[in-house]
Amino acid sequence: MSISTERYQEKMKEIVDEHGLIILAVIGAGFSYAIGMAKKGFPDVIISTEDPKLAHYLLNRLYREWVDEGVVLGVNADLIQGQGGGVLRIGLEAITLDDEMKGKYICQALAFYERYPDYLPSGEVSFVQAIWPDEKGLWPNESNYDHDKFPQQLFPKKAKSSH
Repeated sequence: MSISTERYQEKMKEIVDEHGLIILAVIGAGFSYAIGMAKKGFPDVIISTEDPKLAHYLLNRLYREWVDEGVVLGVNADLIQGQGGGVLRIGLEAITLDDEMKGKYICQALAFYERYPDYLPSGEVSFVQAIWPDEKGLWPNESNYDHDKFPQQLFPKKAKSSH
């Protein structure tokens, strides 16, 4: 039995109301993203990983951190603690929402905010991408990054404002 688009979006809204966000994992495409964070004035977040459990953990952890401490873009070194006491650095960069991004990656978010504009107080959809370094501490945009062991697609960064 399939669910109607209207009922699907209503269910998404219920989850956002209860948890503050909903996370959509796009299995096979290698990414997940959070919708609903904008209701609190935060950007929504996309993460490139084939592991939906990791994506859910990181996106939920990030949301809780932002609720408690506020949004901090750039490198966050104290967000994720490892079992051995080490930390996983997470990089957060605003990304450009071009036609490809809107049509291929975040179409559910756009449809959700079109249906529920009150959940988008700024009136503008915004996303950041969460990335992390490999075992050598190299980021995905650096040479010698281990793309085989830690595959991450990089989305186009948003141009920094000059004011």
